[in-house]
Amino acid sequence: MVYAKDQPGMLMRRHFEAVVFPYLVEELRCGDIAVVGAEDFGDWTRRFCPGSRWSRRSPSSARAG
Repeated sequence: MVYAKDQPGMLMRRHFEAVVFPYLVEELRCGDIAVVGAEDFGDWTRRFCPGSRWSRRSPSSARAG
């Protein structure tokens, strides 16, 4: 499935990725596999707006103005 029929030994990159990456994602999610040095990239959740920046308005008051 991942090898090109017309070029023996050549991988079809997109097919390979479609097969391998779902398994990799699941292993990362479960903690069965880890990426060395990933902590150097920091906490990706810090990119979100902090909760204090959101106003606490009801949906009806948001429509009004």
